[in-house]
Amino acid sequence: MISVSSRGSTTDIVARDIVRHFGLNPDTDIVTMPLGSQTNQLAALKSNAVQASLFTPPYDAIAERDGFRVLAVAGDILKDQLQAGLSTSDQKIRANPDQVRRMVRAFVKSLIFLHKEKTKAAEMIAKEWKIDLDLAQRSYQSIARTLSADGSAGEEPVRRVIEQTLATNKQQKQVGLSQVQDLSFLRRAQEELGLRPKP
Repeated sequence: MISVSSRGSTTDIVARDIVRHFGLNPDTDIVTMPLGSQTNQLAALKSNAVQASLFTPPYDAIAERDGFRVLAVAGDILKDQLQAGLSTSDQKIRANPDQVRRMVRAFVKSLIFLHKEKTKAAEMIAKEWKIDLDLAQRSYQSIARTLSADGSAGEEPVRRVIEQTLATNKQQKQVGLSQVQDLSFLRRAQEELGLRPKP
């Protein structure tokens, strides 16, 4: 049994992809257990309620510090896998586009900060999760290599997420990029922050 945040989530999809990579059938050889927070998942692992968990930093380093072994690193197996992003409804975009614009801009600014201010980022991780700086730096290094420099993602990783989500939810319908992706807010933020030339 492998703990994940929720069924159909990125952690659920990645867990299935990892076991598939090692020749197992994720539909018959494993069971994923949705447990919500990483804290809950770590507690379940410690109590042997699950046999493995999919952790994101800094919980991967915390679990390793607590004596658990790393069996696989998703980034080493799954290339160009989207880890996170921003999503909202069409209704929200229509009703409050300025709020959406500000949120996207803040998201991109956070990526710039994380890439440029490595020491500060590690110190923030140490303070937030109450862990020592060495552990925080390891967590930072683990996640930094997966972060986009400017919020962009290629079409292929986005298509893969669509396919994985449809497969997880056993949906047969076709979903095009234009139905789930609006890059106008990202492009504007990139222009405002000097990451993209203005037209």
